[in-house]
Amino acid sequence: MLSSLLGFNLWQKKWPLLSDEEICKHNNRMSLWIVSGNSVYDVTSFLNSHPGGDAILLRCGGGSKNCAEDFALHSQFGQRQWERLKIGEISEASTTKKSIFYGKEYSATDPEEEEEAALC
Repeated sequence: MLSSLLGFNLWQKKWPLLSDEEICKHNNRMSLWIVSGNSVYDVTSFLNSHPGGDAILLRCGGGSKNCAEDFALHSQFGQRQWERLKIGEISEASTTKKSIFYGKEYSATDPEEEEEAALC
């Protein structure tokens, strides 16, 4: 409690910082990483189990979209399940907070943008 009041937590995990280049490599069924806020998740093992289907995860793969809004739609139980898949955080120099692709938000509903995203 005191450590929280002082603004630090001795038990807080230090996550590895991941670059855009590293995140971008993990964009397929063999290795799929997604970004939500500043967190990076390896969802490869969860791909076939996701209740919403694999397509939504594949659209977000490789940091093509910051999935913070999608993540917020999950229940507290679902969000806790995601925490076990967390592998790191976005490095400060990273542009993934917006999008790796052309500095704009990626929309999987636009076929042209989807093709561009595949070029990562």
